[in-house]
Amino acid sequence: MDKLDHNEQPNSNHHLLDSLTHLNFRGLTSKKESTDDLPMQVSLVIHSKCKDEDIPDETDFYTDPFNYKHGKREHLNKQYQSDQAAVDKVIKYVQSKGFSVIESSPEEQLIVIEGKRSLMNKFFKVEVQHFHFGSQKITGHQGNYSIPSAINNEVRSVIGLSKMPITRNTAANSGSSGADQSVPKPTVINGINGYTGADFAKFYNFPTEYNGAGECIGIIALGGGYRKDEMTQYFKDNNISPMPEIIDVEVGAKNSPGEQGGEDFLDVEVCLDIQVAAAAAPGAKIAVYFAEPTDYGLLRAIIRSVHDGKNKPSVVSVSLGNYESHYSQNMLIEYNRAFRCAAHYGMTILCSAGNFGATNYNMNSTLKELSQLGLNVQYPASSPYVLCVGGTSVTIDSGKITKEKIWNSPYEFDNPYTNEIEKIPFGTMSTGGGFSTLFKISQQMMKLIRESNDSLWPEYRGIPDVSANADPSQNGYLVYCDGAKFITGGTSAATPLWAALTARIFQALERRFFMTPILYLLRKISINHPEFQFKGLNPISEGDNIVSNEMVLMGYRAKQNDWSPCGGLGSPNGSELLDELRKLPDLIANFGQKLKAAETEDDAD
Repeated sequence: MDKLDHNEQPNSNHHLLDSLTHLNFRGLTSKKESTDDLPMQVSLVIHSKCKDEDIPDETDFYTDPFNYKHGKREHLNKQYQSDQAAVDKVIKYVQSKGFSVIESSPEEQLIVIEGKRSLMNKFFKVEVQHFHFGSQKITGHQGNYSIPSAINNEVRSVIGLSKMPITRNTAANSGSSGADQSVPKPTVINGINGYTGADFAKFYNFPTEYNGAGECIGIIALGGGYRKDEMTQYFKDNNISPMPEIIDVEVGAKNSPGEQGGEDFLDVEVCLDIQVAAAAAPGAKIAVYFAEPTDYGLLRAIIRSVHDGKNKPSVVSVSLGNYESHYSQNMLIEYNRAFRCAAHYGMTILCSAGNFGATNYNMNSTLKELSQLGLNVQYPASSPYVLCVGGTSVTIDSGKITKEKIWNSPYEFDNPYTNEIEKIPFGTMSTGGGFSTLFKISQQMMKLIRESNDSLWPEYRGIPDVSANADPSQNGYLVYCDGAKFITGGTSAATPLWAALTARIFQALERRFFMTPILYLLRKISINHPEFQFKGLNPISEGDNIVSNEMVLMGYRAKQNDWSPCGGLGSPNGSELLDELRKLPDLIANFGQKLKAAETEDDAD
């Protein structure tokens, strides 16, 4: 796939790159199934009133991060929305061709239509099929689709003709116990300590005078669900107060938990994200966006959260993703457009880095596939418009973190549903991290991040940005789900924890912003001016995310007191970070001229 200009806008007068043809699949096979002509849904993306270049991008966000003027969602939704006349025209046309219109939203610039697969094929001049890639089932087509000329000027793109499964970043569970057991702190299951998000908020020194009140944290949930009575019991047992408000938002799917005691790891993902975020920021409202478990469902849920004028999330936690190479260019453009809008609105969207090291191999990877796969980062974590969260392992003694290193643990686990010991391929689970192959970074971002002991930073986006505990084999996260108690982890846990801290910071500062460039700005100030000791993040100087066995050795090592492509800038020291953000205007005023002089020298080089 060609390198992607993430500000590129597809031209609806041409066929769009939205097929499986370009994807990096080996062993992709098509298969006829009895469900081939059942109804399916896709979304038509309608041109907005503004041009793509009118939406701020990476250059804008990184030029002067703290003083960037964010817009208000209610005003910008009107500015960015689709023209109602264009929406009405497209609806009338697709209905005349036999499609049902499931929903439409000028603010989201989407019209969701439904029709039989044969009708989709005829309308878009493609052949949508079922494909298999190992154990994964994919809906897609080979060759590019076409937009009918009657609506060519109104429709920017089509999403959903190809649908990829999404990888969850919850680590395997350490074990479970019956839900009627008492809950000491920590809860110990199979010799492993389990803590709540509230406990980790204390370990990471979150500011205690704030609890996220007045903020809304969005949780993206693809498949599965939670039980309200079980959530209530969780917060009651663990003395979480106030009782968090949880709102369900349906984006083509509902809150659908599996059976009590059933084998449903989808539910564990949903419950983990909610319970960590809500326990660490109990004053915040939690809006859970339910969508189908595909890249299409993830995109729809993100778009809904960005333009949600009712719940107005200021922070969104995304614990899902896939290889960069498994997204079409068309899909990536629509994702990044939504992320750019979010950053302009003053939202911070946090995405997990993944759980399978620097290759992001999946649970069914063979040694041959791993060798072919090579180094990979996960999207949407690699987008320049999100805050990517990686994972660490912590040692806890007397209620404090006494040691922290990059998460990379030999791992096998007691499956609580089957009561069998299961092993992880290649022996370890580890934080994702590395460098994008798609997204170049702007000169403005380069000026912030290239102040390092190793100045040879590649031209492409590096992740993670930050980290937090993710290791379920030592001190994991306690979760109630489907009638059992689990200790689990993964970057799926670290991400909602960071989301909760972000909500507390927004509450304290009484303002909202795109967090990522501001963290790099603080780092740059501390490097150029040693008199400013950046204490808001704890650098991770030990460990790696190398995937290895006798045949494979791929990954990255931590750097001493510096950013690394496995630990990012480090884990949070919440109260110190808040204090430094409060001081940032003065820091900029005091050091601004020297910073500009350093940038001039960089430009000269």
